[in-house]
Amino acid sequence: MMRVRTRCSLALLGALACFVSACSGASETNPMNHSQSSSVGRPEWDAARSRTVFFAHQSVGENILDGLRHIASAEGYPAMSVVETGAALATGPALWHEKVGQNGDPMSKIKGFTDALNAGAGARADIALMKFCFWDIQKDTDVKSVFSAYKDAMTHVSRQFPNLTLVHTTVPLVVEDTDWKASVRRLLGMPVPTDLDNAAREELNKMIRQEYGSRAGLFDIAALEQQTPARAGVPYLAAAYSSDGAHLNDAGRRVVAAGLVKSLAAVSSRVDAGTR
Repeated sequence: MMRVRTRCSLALLGALACFVSACSGASETNPMNHSQSSSVGRPEWDAARSRTVFFAHQSVGENILDGLRHIASAEGYPAMSVVETGAALATGPALWHEKVGQNGDPMSKIKGFTDALNAGAGARADIALMKFCFWDIQKDTDVKSVFSAYKDAMTHVSRQFPNLTLVHTTVPLVVEDTDWKASVRRLLGMPVPTDLDNAAREELNKMIRQEYGSRAGLFDIAALEQQTPARAGVPYLAAAYSSDGAHLNDAGRRVVAAGLVKSLAAVSSRVDAGTR
């Protein structure tokens, strides 16, 4: 009798999954229209190259740096000087970068960023930015506390390094979970972990956009990489931009890297003020 019930349960779940797929159709995974965003004009590229930038990141940051190399190669532009920071910082315009903190611990990212600035980057860079990883913000993250700590740290940095221009970033997303289990859970009104995680990321991203979006210094990674439409207000990384559901493939790298170039080109810095 138990085996019969098990088989019936499995058959019911399978039929339910088929029903979900048939009724809802394939999930929308086409990326937003970023055809313009994936190309960078030479004036924007040269403006970004003229700055000395400090970029604190982890693995998605490496994807973005690869995207910069792809853009230079595809467009025939002079390569941007990308230098991993060490004991000494390079001289001249460059994009210095460093992996800071531990994935899953957003507070360690904030501390790693400020520590790196205090170690020399803050006094020598024109522009600085840090990005959280998708792992840093999940469904159980206290998003308000993370934002409060980030805002306090950025306020302190601005006072400590008045000649440093800060660029703020949004948290990267992951792709929508569209397997049959996730479809059944949604049909039954049960939560799907990736939905909850991306919802938490979007909550923080809304806070960042509200606080810093009216300024030129916003590098909106989530908006660049998301699919359309969102499901119930929750955005996702476009599958067409992803290599593994979380990191960026070649297309995604170019789109997001182009967004970084445009953000760097748009902000004012000590280079523009002639105070370098």
